[in-house]
Amino acid sequence: TQFCLHFYAKQISLATLEQMERSAIVCSHYGSEVMGVVRCPLHTLPSGRGFPDFLHHQFTGISKTQLLCGVERRGLLTAAEIQAALKASVAHGESVYKDMTREEALKMPDHVIHASHVVLYTPLAGKLFGKYDLNNYTVMIQMRFDGSLGFPGGIADKGETPEMAVNREMHEELGCSVDKFAVTSHDHLFSKISSNPHRNKTWCFH
Repeated sequence: TQFCLHFYAKQISLATLEQMERSAIVCSHYGSEVMGVVRCPLHTLPSGRGFPDFLHHQFTGISKTQLLCGVERRGLLTAAEIQAALKASVAHGESVYKDMTREEALKMPDHVIHASHVVLYTPLAGKLFGKYDLNNYTVMIQMRFDGSLGFPGGIADKGETPEMAVNREMHEELGCSVDKFAVTSHDHLFSKISSNPHRNKTWCFH
């Protein structure tokens, strides 16, 4: 069997894009064939993150080629910019972090920067295409501004506990009501500490 794949490019308004994002979650294939929509960052930050990191993700079929051809032929990026992004599209890998309890983490010196994130999951019944089990649960994950995948959350403001920080971030990023969906210390899984030698900062991730 041979496939002939047709690919199109159409400019829409920001209002239309936002409406599509809202309506996507009530479409019949949402949660089975399609797990969500994300915006592809076409910028590259001074650190080299952004579009290069996005290109490092696993694409289905020829989707990566379609993306690169589409943005070049529509003039969204130049051929030189695309080649630079491809060259920079390498795995950064995860740093090695030291595990600690919440109590140990909160005793760290004041110069330590605390960041809190949460994995939100829910039971999910049903079958994909009517025959493949959906593994009983699904997890929410986000596309970040730097082109990488991550979880809701962020850096704690001065005076915030890790729980206060993650609840504020959930409200800002997801519109969650803290009264209904508050994360508490009982939901804590682990805290990890790591140093960033490039920025001379110590991070504590909850």
